[in-house]
Amino acid sequence: MSRILLEDTSDFVVDKQSITEAVATGVKFPVIIKGRVSVCDEVNGNGRIYPKAVWERQLKAGSKLTGLFEKNRSLGLLEHPKDGNVSLLSPICSMTRKAWIHEAKSEGKQPVYEVWGEIAILGTPEGRKLWALVEGGYNPLVSSRGYGSISKGPTGHDQVCEDFECEGWDVVYFPSFAKAELDGKSAREAVC
Repeated sequence: MSRILLEDTSDFVVDKQSITEAVATGVKFPVIIKGRVSVCDEVNGNGRIYPKAVWERQLKAGSKLTGLFEKNRSLGLLEHPKDGNVSLLSPICSMTRKAWIHEAKSEGKQPVYEVWGEIAILGTPEGRKLWALVEGGYNPLVSSRGYGSISKGPTGHDQVCEDFECEGWDVVYFPSFAKAELDGKSAREAVC
């Protein structure tokens, strides 16, 4: 089975109480925002399903991803890199500090599990651009960036396999999950 770049794009919904750090003369970076970054066991716009078990493995203590969080190395870019490579010369706008699985309210009988994260918008040129867009009314959308393989799941959709290794989340213009969106209005109000 070959390993390919897997991008799980998702809107980002901000926790309205999570915006931090502002001063009267402007924004003090980093600006911390908590919100939904993925949904478990749902077909995304790319036709892929990210099983809850895959996210649980990614988010358990001692995983590669939690190690990146601990070392402040889960960097987020403005858009996914075309070649899949990230370096310090990449358009870094944010950093994921932590992520966790959250049981969301469900209208059906089955619970819905989402991945929520704490993302810091950085004071880099790209981070300032992102914040300027948020101040202007733009609602940022995020997408996970990682590598792994896929196989056909029981529903016929591509399912992300256990070898998936997430590196973090990028801010993208066209996400494949439409269930999460940063609440730009609340973010602006909290900083002002």
